[in-house]
Amino acid sequence: MNALCAADSALIFSEIEMSDDSPQNASDYSSDAPLVSIIILNLNKPDMTIDCLKSIWKNTTGIPYEVIVVDNGSSPENQKRLAAYEGPHKFIPLAINRFFGEGNNIGAEFAKGTYLLFLNNDVIVTPDWLPPLVDVFDTHPDAGCVGPKFIYPSGELQEAGVLLDPEGFSVQIGKFQSPDQPRFNRMRVVDYVSAATVLMRKADFYAVLGFDFRYEPAYYEDCDLCLKIGTLGKKTYYVPRSEVIHHENATTADKSLKDKLNNIVEVNQAKFIDRWHNFLTTGVHDGKSYIAPLLPARVASARKTAGIYTPYNIIPGGGERYLFSIMKVLAAQGYGLTLIVPELYSRLRISLVLDQLDLDLDGIDIITHTQAEAGAQFDLFYCLGNSLVPTSRAMGHINLFCCQFPFKTNEDHTRQHLSLLKDYDAVICYSGFVEQEIRKQLRHFEAPEPAIHVVAPPVGIVAEVDPQMAKSGILGIGRFFIGDHCKRQDEMVKAMKALSELGADTSLDLVGSLHPEPIHRDYLANCRQMARDLPVSFHIDAPVSVLSGLLQRASIYWHGAGLGVDVKKWPEHCEHFGISVVEAMSARVIPVVVNNGGPSTIVEDGISGFHYGSREELVQITRALLSYSEDKLTELRDNAQARAQLYSFAAFEARFADVLVSMEKKASQRFETSSAHASVSTR
Repeated sequence: MNALCAADSALIFSEIEMSDDSPQNASDYSSDAPLVSIIILNLNKPDMTIDCLKSIWKNTTGIPYEVIVVDNGSSPENQKRLAAYEGPHKFIPLAINRFFGEGNNIGAEFAKGTYLLFLNNDVIVTPDWLPPLVDVFDTHPDAGCVGPKFIYPSGELQEAGVLLDPEGFSVQIGKFQSPDQPRFNRMRVVDYVSAATVLMRKADFYAVLGFDFRYEPAYYEDCDLCLKIGTLGKKTYYVPRSEVIHHENATTADKSLKDKLNNIVEVNQAKFIDRWHNFLTTGVHDGKSYIAPLLPARVASARKTAGIYTPYNIIPGGGERYLFSIMKVLAAQGYGLTLIVPELYSRLRISLVLDQLDLDLDGIDIITHTQAEAGAQFDLFYCLGNSLVPTSRAMGHINLFCCQFPFKTNEDHTRQHLSLLKDYDAVICYSGFVEQEIRKQLRHFEAPEPAIHVVAPPVGIVAEVDPQMAKSGILGIGRFFIGDHCKRQDEMVKAMKALSELGADTSLDLVGSLHPEPIHRDYLANCRQMARDLPVSFHIDAPVSVLSGLLQRASIYWHGAGLGVDVKKWPEHCEHFGISVVEAMSARVIPVVVNNGGPSTIVEDGISGFHYGSREELVQITRALLSYSEDKLTELRDNAQARAQLYSFAAFEARFADVLVSMEKKASQRFETSSAHASVSTR
């Protein structure tokens, strides 16, 4: 058992014992010392998964192996049916769909084998399928990934390895041809093999941090993984002596999933091309490393413990930067860290998120909220939420509730659960703007006001910016999503169109991560459609190196969240703070921000940037900036850079450390008081 499930692993998975469908050679199945760990995802296809399991047990001999089945958020009835099926395998039920890549990452973190074999549940393996795959690693030291011959149920060849064309399209070798042709029965190096059945060393999988969350919910994560392992100097081999029958797209072809996967291929293809352009055009890796450090487990010797709970999806963004920065400060104060989530995340994913945020932690444990509620008690408990009501009961001697913003919720629900707030020692918020809204709602509900501390988010100050560097173009940073405080990239594209029609010689770069749900992909697709024939570039889930380069080169920063919002009626639609605004200012980029919410308090209008209230005003201010003299631009850049220093990590660390000291002092006083009372009562 690895550190992912340090807390009460029995709550996470069960070992299913032998049944009538036991392996052909029972000695080959090894739950203690397998050579190969076979990982299978299931999503509402229990009968298909059971057929896959039966074929494994019947046809896998000569190799010690284990089977790990991850149920990826199936309906209760489907999960119950699969959980009840007997036979040798490890069953890991997840309450929600972690999607293809992360579901496999979670399975991999339970694996004990030297090798990992990812197997689709719509695959039926054939006799002697596994040894030829494993043998390649003994005969070819440069092997990184190996895959079998895929055959359709009809008997036609589906895939003898895959090649990639310069546009990132997959070319399945031999598709719909006879699998008996000699040219499909020679082992060869290919660009990738489908993750429907792919074998690799666990060490290599971990070295590149597994499947990448940037491709959620599906598509391109398997070819991306093979190419990442290729950057280690390893090759991908097609092995014809191993054959499997694959129904191909049996899950994604499900009508209930079609709408959820609309336009995802196009979105992920663009990400894939952006990352692998050099390889796709030359067949040679460009030397870029995709190796990031794996986040270790929590140091057991820590003298204090802190539990940090987030109920939200973890992808790179301002909220995650704040959350992990809080953890970094807690670690520096001597706390051992436990990240608490509604459902498991892999350590691989958290490591990737930290790498993209350019943050590091010495170690954490990861447990579910259910595990924490089963009896965990922390010296300090930190809870993240988006309403006046905390998202969890307090679980610490010191309890802090971080209210990102008090979004409006059902009034009856708020009144019924507001008592949860009484057990928290203090509320943490991002800005005076958020504090004002928290106090307003507390007055509305006639609730007592707790201690509220404004701790502005830490900003990754861009260092070593050459003040003489020529800057040009406009930059916008923010997640692509529809919802309360949407970053309004659509309005930026419209403003860019207006500028172009006025003859402005400039360009717009839009950078941000993408939420995996279809409504958000549709929003991005709409922005791209509007930007056709305009000098607008989109950088989805861009790595730190790309973002850093854009910040160094950009002249003007556009911020759009809250545009046109009636702040009195809809304060939640405004920017709560504005991390990216400050980040741009630190790189000497002149910010033009909406005149409400957090950014309007960060940027001094006319001194370190400008405020605007309409798209027309944004265009007008930008046109003026494009005509400014270098001396005037330099003055604005100097002011912006100086202003950004107020929000450095050092300033954040000092402020939050002060809050910690005051909370620890109060906790100590409470303990002394309760001890005194106990002493009196025993006399």
